[in-house]
Amino acid sequence: MTGQQPRPAASGFEVFTGGRPHQREAQIRLTQTTISLNASALDLLGRPATVDLLFDQLRRRIGIRAGVDGYHVSRSGTISASAYLKAYHLASATPSKWPVTLVEEMLIAEVSR
Repeated sequence: MTGQQPRPAASGFEVFTGGRPHQREAQIRLTQTTISLNASALDLLGRPATVDLLFDQLRRRIGIRAGVDGYHVSRSGTISASAYLKAYHLASATPSKWPVTLVEEMLIAEVSR
């Protein structure tokens, strides 16, 4: 609506025309059984239907890339990955959040113990 006046609102209300919500940092959330990608992380990957999960044991980094026959990604960005999380000792009763960066079409999160 650039250059246009907002329509008057119903009696007693005014239309908020302030700034847009800021873009959240791309991140993943780990639980005992799932990996969840926030909207920013999903957008970076191109919102794939399935992903491949990778792990760099030396640097303790999670890799997530769009895949063909990999793990299903729900519309909200949740991946059921209990076997993966257990195999790499990433499952936790307390959820944890980690920022991700996109490198060569793969999201990478550096996770500490």
